[in-house]
Amino acid sequence: MIYALHGNVGSTADFDFLPDVTPIDLWQHSHLSLKDAAAEIRSQAKNQRPRGILGYSMGGRIALQSLADAPNFWDFAIIISAHPGLTSEKERRKRIQSDEKWAQELKTGDWDQFLEKWNSQPTLSGPVSKNQSALKSKRKAISAGFQNWSLGQQENLRPRLVNHPCPIFWIVGERDEKYIELGTETVTQMPNGLLVKAPDCGHRVLLEAQDAIRSLLESIA
Repeated sequence: MIYALHGNVGSTADFDFLPDVTPIDLWQHSHLSLKDAAAEIRSQAKNQRPRGILGYSMGGRIALQSLADAPNFWDFAIIISAHPGLTSEKERRKRIQSDEKWAQELKTGDWDQFLEKWNSQPTLSGPVSKNQSALKSKRKAISAGFQNWSLGQQENLRPRLVNHPCPIFWIVGERDEKYIELGTETVTQMPNGLLVKAPDCGHRVLLEAQDAIRSLLESIA
């Protein structure tokens, strides 16, 4: 069983191209901390073997938290376009402030304007998921996710992922230079880590490299 965790402003429908995974609606848990959300995912998977976890972007960070907190729980992991954590307190404070602005905009602003602004970020250049428009009813939960799951709230997980026993397949888009660097520096510390560069795509690997993701899952299933 593979449990799939979507990204920010994402949904379970983002995994419709992978019928053999079990997608988790993270917005049901956005009132929890990163650690508690990661523990909740493990509680849902505890009676399954073999069990794998797949996480994209924000979902990838929650997956990494789960791997760090329970090194022997998961049989394998697929991490896509994820950040292992900021390394300075100044960076964390700045990110918390930025995510708080997004959270407040979600609470009080226009949904369509929020989506336009969110998707116009340089990091997110490329195709936009058609599933986002259906998330309007979950805007309060998404707002809570910006606050509780901000990258600024996440610890630097690199030291806890060193020598991790679980096979970890770390996927990045070949045009996503920042996340190639982050993935490379993290995977090189893992005895069972493998960096996979998805061809001709940026950060939104889940939209742009679906065939590559399907092929990887078939190879490790």
